[in-house]
Amino acid sequence: MIALLAVAPLGAAADLPTSACTPSFPVDSDVVTCTGTGEGFIAEDADNLVVTVETGAVISEVEKEAIYADDGLDLTNNGTVTSSEDDAIYAGDGSKVTNNGTITSTFYEDGDGYDAVDLGDDAVVINRGTISAEDNGVEVNNDGDITNSGSITGRDSGVRGQDGTKIVNEEGGVITGTFKDAIHINGDDDGDDADITNYGEIYGGDDGIYIDDDGIVRNYGTIQALEDAIDAWDDLQVINEGTLDAGDNGIEAEDGAEITNAETGEIYGEENGMDLEDGAVVRNFGKIQGRAEIGIEAGDDAEITNWGSILGDGDAINVDDNATIVNMAAGTIISDEEDAIDLDSGSVLNYGLIQSSNGEAAIDFDESDVLVSTITNHGIITGMVAINVALGDDEKSQAVENAMTQVVINHGTITGTGDYAMQLGAGADTLDIYSMDINGLVDLGDDEDTLIVRETVQNGVVYFASDPEILNMDEAPDTAVYDDLKLVVASRESFANADAFTSGQMMQLGKSALVPMPESTGGLAFADAGMGHGSWWATGSAGVFDGDASGRVSIGHDFDKAGVFVSYGRLSAASSADHDVISGTTVLGLHGGHGSDSGAEMVGIAYMGFGDMEVRSPASASGDGTAETRVFGLAGSISTAPTASGVSLVARAGLERLQIGAMTMSGLGGATFGARDVTTGFLSLEARLEHGLSGGMILTPFVGVDVLHTNGEDVSMTLGSGSTTFATGAGGTKAQMSIGTELSQVGQPWHLRLEGQYDDTGAAGASVTAGLRF
Repeated sequence: MIALLAVAPLGAAADLPTSACTPSFPVDSDVVTCTGTGEGFIAEDADNLVVTVETGAVISEVEKEAIYADDGLDLTNNGTVTSSEDDAIYAGDGSKVTNNGTITSTFYEDGDGYDAVDLGDDAVVINRGTISAEDNGVEVNNDGDITNSGSITGRDSGVRGQDGTKIVNEEGGVITGTFKDAIHINGDDDGDDADITNYGEIYGGDDGIYIDDDGIVRNYGTIQALEDAIDAWDDLQVINEGTLDAGDNGIEAEDGAEITNAETGEIYGEENGMDLEDGAVVRNFGKIQGRAEIGIEAGDDAEITNWGSILGDGDAINVDDNATIVNMAAGTIISDEEDAIDLDSGSVLNYGLIQSSNGEAAIDFDESDVLVSTITNHGIITGMVAINVALGDDEKSQAVENAMTQVVINHGTITGTGDYAMQLGAGADTLDIYSMDINGLVDLGDDEDTLIVRETVQNGVVYFASDPEILNMDEAPDTAVYDDLKLVVASRESFANADAFTSGQMMQLGKSALVPMPESTGGLAFADAGMGHGSWWATGSAGVFDGDASGRVSIGHDFDKAGVFVSYGRLSAASSADHDVISGTTVLGLHGGHGSDSGAEMVGIAYMGFGDMEVRSPASASGDGTAETRVFGLAGSISTAPTASGVSLVARAGLERLQIGAMTMSGLGGATFGARDVTTGFLSLEARLEHGLSGGMILTPFVGVDVLHTNGEDVSMTLGSGSTTFATGAGGTKAQMSIGTELSQVGQPWHLRLEGQYDDTGAAGASVTAGLRF
């Protein structure tokens, strides 16, 4: 018995736990070092401890915290700290934990677990290693400051904090909440004023980040979650340059959210890209997508400015009253199945693309009590109905009529892929047209509606389902007329340019047909050789000027001093951006000339003919139209004989009157244009210098000046009982310089002329003319 009693204390001492930390029972302000393997310490009343867990040390506890201290703990872990039945590290206010190793709490039973690191107010956690727990990886109270470049994992949350918590997840850092939020800022207080910056990766089994009021999130990395990537209460601020990808909403927030999604930012939600409440402000430079539902959903007073893309399988944007939506030139707002923008009231300013791809409206106004909403379009708006207002007869979402005022101001393109471009419903609506690119019927609906036509409207037609009660054309050009449920604007430029082309055609005829005539005793023909009586001649010319092509073929028979000829000319030209003019004219003429003893020659022609002029353009411009033409003209030339040095002068002049018959354009709703005359003239002067070459060849370079004049009558347009008359604006004079050379051969009946032109507008061209006598 005595022996047993003697050894018993030794056995009990052998079973006592061994602390790996020195001192084992620290008091205030002690410096503690933990090495080897063993337990930590419980010093719940000790403040301001400085603790270092050395590399390779393993501190573990079974039934309590591995390290427990009061306020002001400063712990650096380079080893392993673990607890299997409580928090691994627990400390009070003002504590700091720097982890370069591993901190783990492994206990989990019946839904309960413990934290790896649990600290009070004003805590600092710097993690470069691994922190994991069956409850929260890190939990702090108010004003915690957490920096992570390692891994923080919690079965519940990776990080949990309260008011004023600040978190920086650096590049390479991973924060994971396996079954709940990766970061949850709430706790006993409201969880306000959190500030979270992520450069790494955040994964949430519920939300990626959950915070209460006044939270700030800056994301440059990746946040993924099975529910919301970011879930917050009022006054959330988000700057996203990375990726948010969620099984529910990319961002869910209540009133006053302010979101900036940068050019590199991508926000995806399997339901909604964003689900926000009143007063939301969204600036998007990147991509926002609701894969199954809405791209951005918000309440009243939303402000959305888009430079990037906003996409929704349902609505791309769905907002309530007093919304302000600006879609910039590079912006796209596209819905696959529903409305691109669904709003109750507000303003939409579009410079980019707003599109509903499969059967709904591009912009849709639901029921509202707000008196006036506006759409100002400088871009493209397209949908089954481009702009739609709740009519009160829709069995789905528009059973209640919107009878407020909608003002549509169009500078761009509005296209309804169904029957209607616009259905504005009841209310005193206004359509203010600066651009005629409105494809589909315009239904202004009931009540006193207004149509305003501005000076900038281009050619085209807009069709209406009913006449506006107020028609304001005070600023409309004189090319516009409204009648018969149609607004039609003619292209002044296309008429002006078509008129101008006729002077060029006439000069081409003059230069190709005014050939020298031989006298009965012989004289000059194309080359310096006598040709005798009764010769036939033919000329052909082709030219391109400023991209417009023309050609002419003439054949004639000269008798003694006179002859006859027939000529056919054709022109294909772009008279304006949308309009092409194709004209063909056949003329019959008399040809006469006289050669003086001095060698000077005078040649003249008189002609008349007929043809047609065809105008081609897209149906959205003016469509196609054809008019018959008749032409009468005179032209003549006088040339001096070459001097001893080979210098000679040639002057040409012509005058022509073209009669253009009435024409109906297929794309202008049945508008007709009355017959009109165009008078043109030309004057040309050339200085020439002949050079004799071997083999009897003669090379004659020349330089000249051409002056062309056009004077067309005004155009009269009739639409139903409405009509207008407008000037083409083509009257006036144009000058051009010509330079080129002629080639002929003594005693041979052929002639070749190459010419380049450059006019006073900077346009240039070239032509070739060939002639033959036989």
